Amino acid sequence: MNRGLNFDRKKHCMYPKAMGKKIREKLITDFGKTVGDQLWEKTRLKYAELLSDAPSMKGTPHSAGAYTAILFFAYYSILPEKLSIEALEPFTNELFMGSFKTMGKLFNMNRKADLCLLAGIMKSVGKKDAASIRKNPDGFINVQTPFDKENGIIRYKFTQCPNAEFAKKHGFEDIMPLLCNTDYYGMDQLHACLIRTSNCVKGSFCDFCIVADQNPLADKYERIRDSRYLGVSDERIFWSTLLGTIGIPLECMSWFGIYRLMSERSPRHAHAYRAGIFGCMLFGVCVHVTCCAAVYHYNKIYRLLPDTAFDELKHFALLFLLASTVLFIIFFGIAIGVQISAFVKEKTPYPKWCWIFTLLFGAAVIVICKLIGDFPLTNALSTGWISLGNIWMMGGLLVMMPKVEKTEFEIKSK
Repeated sequence: MNRGLNFDRKKHCMYPKAMGKKIREKLITDFGKTVGDQLWEKTRLKYAELLSDAPSMKGTPHSAGAYTAILFFAYYSILPEKLSIEALEPFTNELFMGSFKTMGKLFNMNRKADLCLLAGIMKSVGKKDAASIRKNPDGFINVQTPFDKENGIIRYKFTQCPNAEFAKKHGFEDIMPLLCNTDYYGMDQLHACLIRTSNCVKGSFCDFCIVADQNPLADKYERIRDSRYLGVSDERIFWSTLLGTIGIPLECMSWFGIYRLMSERSPRHAHAYRAGIFGCMLFGVCVHVTCCAAVYHYNKIYRLLPDTAFDELKHFALLFLLASTVLFIIFFGIAIGVQISAFVKEKTPYPKWCWIFTLLFGAAVIVICKLIGDFPLTNALSTGWISLGNIWMMGGLLVMMPKVEKTEFEIKSK
């Protein structure tokens, strides 16, 4: 399996066999034996190709992790269907930090002896990195801080990370959150808490502040994984902006079907509902485009000023997003209120109880998702709440249409 790859073996080494085995098994599981093996061969060839422009990490303390990262980049680049970051996260955690599961059964950072042992290991790695960087200037630069034994705090940071530099150079920034967030997973397995303020992809350093998960300090800091939005490419932001700019007006135009239901029996309701449609159409696009701009703005600011990026984002939202959001909510409320009123007062051919087929269903989805918790599926559903509400509204009314038409025909026949 490891034969036939053409790369400079004096400068680089083969990926760890165990990691190659895991990726091959993943490909076979996802695509079947035949296709999986074909994709695995493409992964290996891509690995050799990427090594031609990678810094030498052979013989360094982080050799296994660095070459596993390049193998992962190769794997991701050959996937015929790109999986989402959320879908890949469990596999990535297992790939890079699977051994921490076993260690977590033996070691617990809430025990002082275990925490001191980890501090000693990190100090030893720091010394090896310092010696290695003199021979390999492109390697990891590890800046150590003395172990705070009294408060139980291990601190160090990388001011240079070859994985991050390689990802930025070759367009893998989108998936770097996967690799960076495995550090949190690894510490969780050891009953520890990782507190991080920056990383080498978007900032000038990647810091590690490690305490036991029962240490009071763990509750004083919000443990934020690297946001998926930090990995969103400019191209993806552009297409999201374009699709929303086209899709939102089209979605709002479908509401004119409901406008026609009430136009004959109550022109007053119809005119008010039409105003709500136009307001949602206009300000819905404004909100969507500004949200996309906010993601772009946050990405760019975070690269230069990671410590103040979130405050800048909040200021941006107050200046450019708040007004359009408030106006959208007002017109959305008008449309919903008028629709419910028209159905309840029998200003449409539908029965009163059909007022339940409104966009409020989408708002209910948000509430339910928030109660369930912070998961990829619930986040996706709550993001598309208007579309879900629209499906519920239009779907319900379409299902009822034959019955309503039959009733209307019987009334006119009499």
